[in-house]
Amino acid sequence: MSNLNLDDWQEEILNAEPGDILLCSGRRIGKTTIFAIKAARRILKRKTNIVITSLTEDQAKLIIIMILQEIERLDKKQIKKGKDKPTQNKINLKNGSTAIARPIGLTGDAVRGFDGDVLFLDEVSRYSDLVMTAATPILLTTGGEIWAESTP
Repeated sequence: MSNLNLDDWQEEILNAEPGDILLCSGRRIGKTTIFAIKAARRILKRKTNIVITSLTEDQAKLIIIMILQEIERLDKKQIKKGKDKPTQNKINLKNGSTAIARPIGLTGDAVRGFDGDVLFLDEVSRYSDLVMTAATPILLTTGGEIWAESTP
């Protein structure tokens, strides 16, 4: 991802101060990529737990791969090894940060019971009210941020 020439809107997403972000745009323009880069930079910078939700398991795994690639490019020494090494669904860093990806399907039950500082909602316009009811309590104990992106 290091050879990307970022558009102004992508730079704006990357440089946005902590807070909620909602991005609605066309298909195949780099929404997920820019949020993956942002996630990698955030968890490297300070202890942060990011819960990534996606409708499908394949997309959830893809986001983890994208985050891991950016971490490897920036500071691969931070990636834990051994029993805590990255999996298809989770990244653990030496600074205590984590990124976990959960496919939420139609009900969102797969995200119940998690806590996070950032809740990343991939293709959020496709989520049902049940999913949002299940996912948003992730932030109750942290007062965290929601990063949401979608194609209309």
